Amino acid sequence: MADPGEAWVIETSGRHWVARRTTRGATIANLVTIEDDWDECSEGVEAHARAMGYWSAPPSARLNFRAAYEDVAARAWTEDRYGVGCRLLADTKEHSIAGMMRYLRDHFEAGLVNGPQPEGSPPRRTVCLHPGITSNATAASMVVELRADELPPLAWVSMATPCTSIFLPVTVGQRLPGTHEVGGQQSSRDSAWWAMRELQDIIDRDPSKLAPVAQAAWAAIEQDLVSHRRRLSPDELEALTAQVLKRRDELAIMFKAHHVEGQRP
Repeated sequence: MADPGEAWVIETSGRHWVARRTTRGATIANLVTIEDDWDECSEGVEAHARAMGYWSAPPSARLNFRAAYEDVAARAWTEDRYGVGCRLLADTKEHSIAGMMRYLRDHFEAGLVNGPQPEGSPPRRTVCLHPGITSNATAASMVVELRADELPPLAWVSMATPCTSIFLPVTVGQRLPGTHEVGGQQSSRDSAWWAMRELQDIIDRDPSKLAPVAQAAWAAIEQDLVSHRRRLSPDELEALTAQVLKRRDELAIMFKAHHVEGQRP
């Protein structure tokens, strides 16, 4: 939870929670990060941990939320992706919109591509998570610019996995294109999310060859948007979305032809 002046990391277990305030930044990644450095907590969080046998330190010890409540087995799956965020945060350079997008597209040693894991290595959840390693996957990504002035936040939104998609600028509270408001359980041609998810599925058949092609196509649009940082009107965003979906269809046709060609004897 954040505003232009500060952020709070809130971590929960059932009805109990702890929260830590930060003005520098923080990284979270599907594991517990708050230990005994919390600033606020839910009523009874320590009593519950003791009653359940999660916490048996002396009464004088401050509750370590991670030690008491974390599922230790889950940490091994996601420690590496947490480390990527920690290294980004430790960088003394000023963070940029483009840099945050790069972070969300990270695939460890494979860079920006959903490449194969090193032979013999255990499965690892990359920052940009594709189906296959687990039943979960990155459904969408967002980089939000929080401003100290009166203008509403600007959210850079990517549908499906960001390494196969494009970030588009959406002014919070503004009317959305119709294709951004559709996204049910079944595939729909009226949904921008489903369009980008299906492109992701096509690319994932041969990501080493196809992902760089898609990334180059999106970079030509995305880099121009980020460099100018201009807020789009609802009509402009709708026109841009239509342009993106048209390019998406062209890429899908080209990539499907690649698969057919590769299957020929």
